[in-house]
Formats: sequence, structure tokens, C-alpha cells
Amino acid sequence: MIESISPHEFVEVTSNGIKINLDNNMVNYFNDLKKFVNNAQNDYWITEHGTNFAIIADGTIDHVNLVYKHGRLIFETMYEHATATEESKKAIGFIIVGVIVHVDMWKEENGIIDESETSTSSEPWPL
Repeated sequence: MIESISPHEFVEVTSNGIKINLDNNMVNYFNDLKKFVNNAQNDYWITEHGTNFAIIADGTIDHVNLVYKHGRLIFETMYEHATATEESKKAIGFIIVGVIVHVDMWKEENGIIDESETSTSSEPWPL
């Protein structure tokens, strides 16, 4: 079920990724993510994707490389945080929220038990 996310949880996700087991479903997950993003009524779209990654853009600007590794969906920005404009930071935030929504829907549709409640984490990035 899709629920609200606290600022702390958002920082946790952006720093450490989303814990999810896609080992047997990577191709299906990324194909479904591409449909979800590209069919939404906004300017976001997946410019490129493979078996374990997707590059998500806003208009003509690639913002996030979403990569599945070590049981997590990891958000890698396409540029250094210090050089990002306020507009780019907002776009990245919207992308991350969209992926969180998609993961919740994917888990619900595929009967996946939520593993994120017991995640072990490292320190989040300073804001």
C-alpha cells in the first residue's frame, strides 16, 4: 500500500536506495518502470534502460541513473550535487518520489513482502 514518506525516510532512500529483491524479476521490473514513467502525463521519461538500470530524464536532461545492485535500487545522479541547479534538485526529488510510488505498486501487484522495514543503513548524506 502506498503511504506517505517522512523527510527522514526520503533521505534514507536517496542515500541508501530502496531495498527490494529483484534478482529473478529485473528485466520485468525495468520494463514495467519504463512503461510507468513514459506513460505518465509529465515531462519525465526513461532515455535508456537495460537489465539492471534505467536513466530517467526531465525533458532533454538526464537526471538519475537508477541501478539495481546488492538487493537495492540505488539512485545515482548524473552530476555532482554542488553543480545542480534548484530546478535539477526538484526534478531529482520528483523522480525519486515517482520511483518510490512505482516500487510500492510493483510490490503490491507482485505479492512481494515489504523488506524495507528491516533495512540496515549507513549514514545519509548531509543536506
